[in-house]
Amino acid sequence: MATTAWREITPEPGTPESAIPLYVEDRNSVLAELACLLESHHFKASRRCCEFLDYVVRQTLKGNLASLKERALGVELFNRNADYDTNSDPVVRATAGEVRKKLAQHYQESKRGRAFIVLPVGTYIPRFEIQVEPAHDSIVDEIISQVEPHPHLARIDDQPQQPSPLHWRFIQKPRTRVALAVLGSMVIALILYFGLTQIIAQRESVQSQMAGPALATFWMPFLAPQTDSVAVFSEVRGRSGSSPAGAVTYPVGFSLGESASPGISGVGEVMGVHALDGVFNSFHRSLRAKRSNFFTFDDASSENVIFVGSPLANPPLRLLQNSRNFVFQIISNESGQPQLAIINNKPQAGEPKQFLSTPENLPIKEDYALISLSPGIRPEKRVLVLAGITTFGTQAAAEFVSRNDALKSLLSYLKVSPNGDIEPFEAVISVKISDEVPMEERIVAVHQN
Repeated sequence: MATTAWREITPEPGTPESAIPLYVEDRNSVLAELACLLESHHFKASRRCCEFLDYVVRQTLKGNLASLKERALGVELFNRNADYDTNSDPVVRATAGEVRKKLAQHYQESKRGRAFIVLPVGTYIPRFEIQVEPAHDSIVDEIISQVEPHPHLARIDDQPQQPSPLHWRFIQKPRTRVALAVLGSMVIALILYFGLTQIIAQRESVQSQMAGPALATFWMPFLAPQTDSVAVFSEVRGRSGSSPAGAVTYPVGFSLGESASPGISGVGEVMGVHALDGVFNSFHRSLRAKRSNFFTFDDASSENVIFVGSPLANPPLRLLQNSRNFVFQIISNESGQPQLAIINNKPQAGEPKQFLSTPENLPIKEDYALISLSPGIRPEKRVLVLAGITTFGTQAAAEFVSRNDALKSLLSYLKVSPNGDIEPFEAVISVKISDEVPMEERIVAVHQN
């Protein structure tokens, strides 16, 4: 079976429309995919998300990337004043978070078309992935057109002359025609090979620069040659009763009797795996995703493992997690109700003994998440844990380790060996949440032996 190939288009600020590498049919495919998204049930119910996605995609296709800044979007789309405070009014960030969530939900349920639209975390410029056809004449024409003729070779129409009878008879011979055809095919093949190699090298260079040094340092053990990694995401037991956000919102991780719904993956887990896949893609590596119920110890011994979700909702993590400073535990809150918390077993000066999210009977405003790195079953393997108390905390943890600026702040707390290896650590981040979208993360505790 033929493997479908995708060509990624990532416009950068300052790129004029003419320089965005999209053919006419590619633009039409992007617009067709946009129309399909806006008509989907995920977007159709939210006029704000539809207008946001439509605007950023069309502005990107036009090359107006400078207008895709938070303040500019707030003024253009949400009628804010030009000097409005983006910190106290996060309408753009909240809407972008909702759009990312709806995109993930749509592509989880629907089959990809010829185009695929992504809104990466940390930017409002969408990324397009275009399905590559087996024979794309436009690509061939573009590469051939860039090959300049040798200065000492004149064009045929510059020096018109009739071939000699001997010369004409030589070309007319069947074997000669076949040989010339083969030679011409080889020349075209070489042109295509070196042209495509140059394009791919330029794209990889740009993507590596975008990745950032902190990302490269943090993810080095997972990106080493001949190293495979798997993201294991939890299938939570969520509340299907009174929660206004639905069953997938609060991965409490323990049975609530008949109201429990096993086998559900939270939105945060889906968004988290999506963010991690973007990191690996930026380093030209692939990341395998696997549900926790299908995870085996063969996976753990042969691959680096990234757990996305708390141990109480991710059973294999309970056996592999080496976290000793911070553990997930169900406690009784002030109302006497069971609530999942992160317990600080070795609190340092100024640190609380436990971290609690917003009570489940209230709209969630704050959450906490654990980020830990430890050795795997084999010494050369690594286990990374990205686990929130709720699914929103899990999403925030995954997006945190997917951003160069966030990892730069985390690395300032950590010990890094001379060869670049990060020693095992455990860290807790607090997460501010608005309209069920993680908005801001802050490091509140870091323990490292």
